[in-house]
Amino acid sequence: MYGRIFEIREIKPEWNSEEYLMQSPSSLINIDPAAALFSNLIAYAEIGPEKAVLEIGPGTGQATAPILETGCDYNAIELGEHLYEGMKHKHGQISQFSHRKR
Repeated sequence: MYGRIFEIREIKPEWNSEEYLMQSPSSLINIDPAAALFSNLIAYAEIGPEKAVLEIGPGTGQATAPILETGCDYNAIELGEHLYEGMKHKHGQISQFSHRKR
C-alpha cells in the first residue's frame, strides 16, 4: 500500500531553515519555509490522487492540509487525545481523510 517512507532530511538534507534562507536568492527570502518544505516533500514523494499517504503523529496538522490538497488517500495515526480531536475537527469532513486514535 505504501511504497516508501520519507524523512524530511532525505528530501533536502541541506535544509536548516536559517541556513537555507540565508543562502537563497533575495527574491526567495519572503517565502514561508514550511510551505516550501511541504511543496518539495509532495513533489519529491510524488504525492497525488493515485497515492496513499500515512502520517504518524501529525500533531497540529501543518503538513496535513497541503497533503490533502493533492487528492491523495490520506491516513493519520495520532496518539495525543487533544491533537486527535483537533485533526478530526479540522479535516474530518474531507472524504480522503482517514484518522485513528491510539
